[in-house]
Amino acid sequence: MRPRQRGFGFETRPGSDDWWTPRWLFLAMGIRFDLDPCAGAATDVPAREFCDRSLVAGGLDVEWSGRIWLNPPYSNIDEWTERMLQTSLERRGTGITLTYVRSERPWCQDLLKMAHDVLFLGTNPDDGRSRVHFIPGPSNPKRGQRSAPGGPSMMCAFGASEGLALRRMAAAGHGVCR
Repeated sequence: MRPRQRGFGFETRPGSDDWWTPRWLFLAMGIRFDLDPCAGAATDVPAREFCDRSLVAGGLDVEWSGRIWLNPPYSNIDEWTERMLQTSLERRGTGITLTYVRSERPWCQDLLKMAHDVLFLGTNPDDGRSRVHFIPGPSNPKRGQRSAPGGPSMMCAFGASEGLALRRMAAAGHGVCR
């Protein structure tokens, strides 16, 4: 495992890991997931199973299989993205990751190299915002406010049908797919 690197301040602030994915992203993808290892069932993630990441390792301790949705905690993003890559390489699961774009980081380079498709999210045509605005979860001190990371976001698909979902999003104006 690579040593963890830190950069933007939002990666290290206490409580900042409890940010939920906005519902419009799931509606735009139009697919369901088998597992979200990073969120509780109270979120808008259309998944069959959830893990409580408020526990020490949470979803890193469970078996990953099927179609996985991964919006990892930014405080240790490298560990979570490495697990997604491992799951994909071992052909135990497919999935989609949502992260910020940090192309100088090894974890980001690995995602970009191994993904079936990558969607660089642009302006959300539904509300005109230039970045994904995450929803603070119940343990977040910023409850009631939305926040965007300090950089643009990307979604990486690991699997053909997941790649198709990202290409549909790009065709609908949600960003640029490669």
